[in-house]
Amino acid sequence: KDGSWRVIESTGQNLLDDPNVCGIVTNARDITEQAAAEAALAESEALYRSLVETSPDAITLTDLHGNIIITNQQAASLHGFITVEELLGESAFNFIAPEDLERAAANAQKTLTEGSVQNVEYSLLTKDGRRIPVELSASLVRDAAGQPKAFIGVTRDISQRKAAEEALKASEEKYQQLYDSAPDLFVSVDPKTAEVLHCNQTVFKKLGYTKEEIIGSAVFDLYHPDCLDDVRKVFDTFVKTGEVHNAELQLKHKDGTRINVILNVSAVRDEEGNVLYSSSIWRDITDLKQVQEALATSERLHRTLTE
Repeated sequence: KDGSWRVIESTGQNLLDDPNVCGIVTNARDITEQAAAEAALAESEALYRSLVETSPDAITLTDLHGNIIITNQQAASLHGFITVEELLGESAFNFIAPEDLERAAANAQKTLTEGSVQNVEYSLLTKDGRRIPVELSASLVRDAAGQPKAFIGVTRDISQRKAAEEALKASEEKYQQLYDSAPDLFVSVDPKTAEVLHCNQTVFKKLGYTKEEIIGSAVFDLYHPDCLDDVRKVFDTFVKTGEVHNAELQLKHKDGTRINVILNVSAVRDEEGNVLYSSSIWRDITDLKQVQEALATSERLHRTLTE
């Protein structure tokens, strides 16, 4: 009456052949809401297919035994296949490296009991046998009655990330080797507590202490008692300015002997400018001091003889 549309489903029965009845009986049922729901479902499915197909990650739906039911082109390309159809019906476990199969089965059971697993790393196999490092997140799909029906997994190729991590690790190892083999003594100190956070191997060799004796100890304990007043002045300078240059001090070997050093300190800060720790470099000048003292003695002797 108001001009709006309704969707109906109509059935009819022809009664014209009956001599006692004339006409057609029809039955009309209003299915407007059903039609709207079906249209919404179709739109939702189209959106889902679009999301799956445009996702940069491989998305796969398997039955509870791991057989592939639905997947996208990214998954096919990840495994070296041309079309999606080549994967359908295959077991997803066939594409997991042998060394990861036991863990994959355990995670499938975990997904079945707990509902999901997140960011699990595996090595996947391609069609030609290559291994690809991936990160998998999977969830359990249930039917209308709440019973387990399938698994849906999102797989991300992390080859570039792994390569970057390996390069970083190699760089850090190279840096650590240079750090430990340097002739100078490198020490990182907490400016608030004055505790030693880290140091290189040269510190242990030069001072005779073990790692356990130095890490966590107060940096003041490594200086010779005779120069502690100078050390405190240097520390105050660092607190005020964030750096110290060419301060001549004395460290204490574990056996009590003195080690003459030149100290340089700089502050390591975060992005906001807060001091995270101080980076100290001690340069052993004990031999230089001995040469200087010998030279001074020689010069005094020379002057005495001359006079």
